Amino acid sequence: MKRKDIERILKQGSVRQKIKLYMTDIALVNVDLDNIDDEVRDEELNIKGTKLLSERERDMLWSSIKDPKDIKYYNEIKTWNQSFLWFKDKFSIDLMKLQGLFYVIAGLEEAETVEALRRDLVNEILDLIPDEKTREKALNKAIEYGGKESQKKGYPKYLDIDRSLYWTELKIPTEMAIETAKSCKGYVAMFKILLANKLPLKPYRDWVKAKEKHLERLITNIYKITILEDTPPDFPKIESYEEIGTKITDEDIEDFKNAGV
Repeated sequence: MKRKDIERILKQGSVRQKIKLYMTDIALVNVDLDNIDDEVRDEELNIKGTKLLSERERDMLWSSIKDPKDIKYYNEIKTWNQSFLWFKDKFSIDLMKLQGLFYVIAGLEEAETVEALRRDLVNEILDLIPDEKTREKALNKAIEYGGKESQKKGYPKYLDIDRSLYWTELKIPTEMAIETAKSCKGYVAMFKILLANKLPLKPYRDWVKAKEKHLERLITNIYKITILEDTPPDFPKIESYEEIGTKITDEDIEDFKNAGV
């Protein structure tokens, strides 16, 4: 918000505009504590205000809320704000959980990639061994460290990896990621409805927009790792971000609001 717009609302704005500005200032701090404007004075922390308003300006806005209808509007938006903060924390926890699950899934993929590189290296070495008995001994030694014997008709034996073990290890974190992704997108859908109709505060909208982009990247990355040509038919498949459905009812919205009461 531009400084000239803030000064115009402070001087000439309606009480509702002032309440919205006051709540925007609160929202700014709720999404990032770095938005607090402070200083150290005489070895003590002094809060001067925020990056948007000074303490004096905040007091001016607060003192303008006097009429019963304005108090009612303020209490209504305050309730929605408290509800948003309650579910914001729950959403943040789920998003961190999904981030952790992605790290697990990516780590398993990396380990499988290393194993494939080991297989390729062993097979290259096997091709350099002319003696059949020595080659067999080298292959068996390599299998002790993981993998299995593989042979196509008309070709010598080679080292291969058992991909079924990889998919088995990947199954549980993928199932957890699928459920967590659905939960996260449900929160985002609810936030969008709330911020469009009940709590029209830009700091929150910007925060949700940034978190949604992060959520979409996580889901896309998990999708790319787990949806492959050799993905087993019965393996749990995460949907793309666009395919994950959300249905928000009036009852859901009411329950959301009640969390802030």
